[in-house]
Amino acid sequence: LVLGAGVVPVSAGPLMYAAIFLPQLVLTPLASRALTRGRYQIIETERYSIVRMEAYVQALAAFIPGVKASFKVTPKGARDDRAVVKRALILPVGLAALTGAALVWQGVAQWLTLPGRLPLGALIVTSSWALVNIAKLTSVALWARTVRHRRSSHRFPVRLAGAYGVGDDPVSRSARVTDLSRLGARLVVDGTRTVGERLRLVLLLTDGPLEIEGTVAAAWAGGAPGETMVGVRFDPLSSATSDAIVEWCFRQPLGPDVALSTREIGETTAAAVNAARRLAASDPVRVELDAALAQAAAAEDDTTPDAPGP
Repeated sequence: LVLGAGVVPVSAGPLMYAAIFLPQLVLTPLASRALTRGRYQIIETERYSIVRMEAYVQALAAFIPGVKASFKVTPKGARDDRAVVKRALILPVGLAALTGAALVWQGVAQWLTLPGRLPLGALIVTSSWALVNIAKLTSVALWARTVRHRRSSHRFPVRLAGAYGVGDDPVSRSARVTDLSRLGARLVVDGTRTVGERLRLVLLLTDGPLEIEGTVAAAWAGGAPGETMVGVRFDPLSSATSDAIVEWCFRQPLGPDVALSTREIGETTAAAVNAARRLAASDPVRVELDAALAQAAAAEDDTTPDAPGP
């Protein structure tokens, strides 16, 4: 808007503008890094903000009184649909193109001394910031073209011992688990593994061993010679097993190297279990089954004779 209209929204000298702008530019990332205990990553955060731009813009309608806003926060059910990625990039790419056109117009206005020319200082600052944003938007668009996988469940960084067996072999081979969710895990194993292999896993949680079956979904060379990183997709889990994984992961939601207080562990664990149960309750088959079980239990209570008094 500034480049196209040639109107500076603030009346301040370069030094005053820098004194207001630069602290915010520096302190905001530092504060975010402190709040996330060192895990804030500016590049990933900027990428996320850009690809979620459409949802953010749609959410602005909620501020208009009397307007009912409706928008999707995440692209549910779009694991392999490239059209969803393209749609998420329409607004950022369009904004980059519009900014480029405004830069060209401002250059023509400066060259031909047309109305709407910016002062030299404002031109340098605004054009430089516009070029930075164009580069950022373009880099995100190029990066998004390489994205081929979207997880259905958050993976928690863990440091966990385990064992596995291939097919019907006994569970006798050691493994290290480096991330875990209720849908899958990443293992570090010796030797090579093949995509599609069936595995039987034993995860050595602090609450006790957990037995899970799954399929190798990905395999690639590990960091050390002879090691292989294996992505395992779990078979459908029982509610008890799924809850056990979620509860254990939320005791260390930021990873094994970041300790939480007992109060923080209780709050995050309760929230995770409730979320997992709400997700399970959204399954219509399970809702119908739970309703039938509840009805049967109520009928049994009605037919049970009262215990004799003392």
